[in-house]
Amino acid sequence: MPCVAFFLDARLVGTDLSGADLTGAAMDSADLSNSTLKGTRLAGATLRHALFKGANLDSADFSNADLWNANFEQATNLDDSVRAALAEPFVVRGR
Repeated sequence: MPCVAFFLDARLVGTDLSGADLTGAAMDSADLSNSTLKGTRLAGATLRHALFKGANLDSADFSNADLWNANFEQATNLDDSVRAALAEPFVVRGR
């Protein structure tokens, strides 16, 4: 079972979080610019106003994440879970 993590306003620029389980993490306004998030699990995380500029999101799972006003400018390898989370307003579902 993943632990609950709080990274509000965290500066994680250039960090390699590949394979990390951040399911349900509170990461509003976190700066993940130029970070590597290969296979990172962010399902159900709150990432409002988070910055992913230039981040590598290869196989990252953003299902049911709250990405309101998050910035994915120049991010690479956005998969369907990112697009789905961006396309619909945040809805709390069973997690």
